[in-house]
Amino acid sequence: MKKFLFILLFILSFSSISYADDNTWITVGYSYYLPEESGAKAPLGPVNLTVGGQVTDWFALDLTVGYLWDLFPKNAETDINSMPVRLHALLQPSFDTGMFDVLPYLGIGPHVAANNTNFANNIFSYGFSAKVGVRFKEDGLILGVGIEYLYNHLEADHNGVKAKFNGSGIAFGAEIGTVF
Repeated sequence: MKKFLFILLFILSFSSISYADDNTWITVGYSYYLPEESGAKAPLGPVNLTVGGQVTDWFALDLTVGYLWDLFPKNAETDINSMPVRLHALLQPSFDTGMFDVLPYLGIGPHVAANNTNFANNIFSYGFSAKVGVRFKEDGLILGVGIEYLYNHLEADHNGVKAKFNGSGIAFGAEIGTVF
């Protein structure tokens, strides 16, 4: 938890160096997740909490903590619950339309996921995620829609046998939050 808070403060400090106000955000979102593996049952979620900030006029960073549960891979006798933590470097310009700002973004970054199944807990996996979308910002409010690909392959031991699962997929979602 201390590492998470340190990373959060690190991101917020970068955004406050470059800009005086209105360029750091906190959002919550919900997505529909399509598993990469055909025949897999889609999970509930993911739900996401994102903290980010504009570092320059065209570059931003955001840290996203998500949670998705009850993903059933093809031919698996168990479900997977996953908490991916992603750090994205974003190409995110800001365009002022007169009524609100439009912030299209394209981002990529690493992720670490804490996963569990019915027979094994604390299975850590590493991968990457890539996302694209658009955010709309006005008077302390930010709304966004986007698509994210999450690469998440993991292994678990079950009765001495290594089981491999594909938790990768594409999430289509929306977010709402505050800007400060």
